Amino acid sequence: MLLLYTLIVLFTVTQSLSTKFYAKSSNNPYFYNAIKSFFALPLMLLLNGFNIQFDTITLILGITYGISLCLSMYSGYKALQTGPMSLTSLIVSFSIVIPILYGFIFCNESVTTYKIFGILFLMLAIILINTNSKKNPDTKINLKWCIFVLLTFLANGICSVIQKKHQILCPGKYAEEFMFFSMLLCAVIYILISLKKFPLKQLLKTKGKWLGVLSTIAGTMANYLTLILVGMENASVLFPIISSGTIFTTVLCGVIVFKENLKFNQIIAIICGIASIFFLKI
Repeated sequence: MLLLYTLIVLFTVTQSLSTKFYAKSSNNPYFYNAIKSFFALPLMLLLNGFNIQFDTITLILGITYGISLCLSMYSGYKALQTGPMSLTSLIVSFSIVIPILYGFIFCNESVTTYKIFGILFLMLAIILINTNSKKNPDTKINLKWCIFVLLTFLANGICSVIQKKHQILCPGKYAEEFMFFSMLLCAVIYILISLKKFPLKQLLKTKGKWLGVLSTIAGTMANYLTLILVGMENASVLFPIISSGTIFTTVLCGVIVFKENLKFNQIIAIICGIASIFFLKI
């Protein structure tokens, strides 16, 4: 079980690292997302045993999810390109607040003391995040980064709400089909945008194409292994461990690999963020 936890965290962080490295070598988020979406399709089919079954609700919600996912993929790429990976990953992780509020308001879920503590830690973490770093321009927080992080935050939260709605309407069914239709829409949109903006020959010469493939494999495997672990572990233990482990590892990668110099209050913000995610997911 420890091996599964470790692999999920490593795959998740690998996905972020792949995006960050690609963003440093190329300025073509459309083609990168086209690669990610396209190569996710055969992986989804493989995991589903090439047996596609679906209903109208799955198709509609899958397409809706795909639209939100398109926005998340683009804004997430730009956020990692224009700002620090550690703080970007932290704030985007806070998007779990949106489905939690959705559960409170629309699904009559109870407001627990743990979730109140989680929201308080979230507010404290956001307040503590500084906006400048003199040592390394890569850790500076600018308006463009804030906008892209906010868009990613909202898009990820909406994606979670749509997933929750789908599982309420189709409990335990059509999960792979749901993701397949979503990624199919993303692939079509980003391939068309890429071909409109750049000639095919230029796209094929884009540097770092393999990073898109690596990101696809890492993200898909993280989701797949999480599904396996859900049947073996309580959710109140599973998700806090994965979230905390992912943030710790992401922060270490940001500092070690990309030399992101974090101030003391930013470190405290990250600790509060981890505490927030832990309490919100209990």
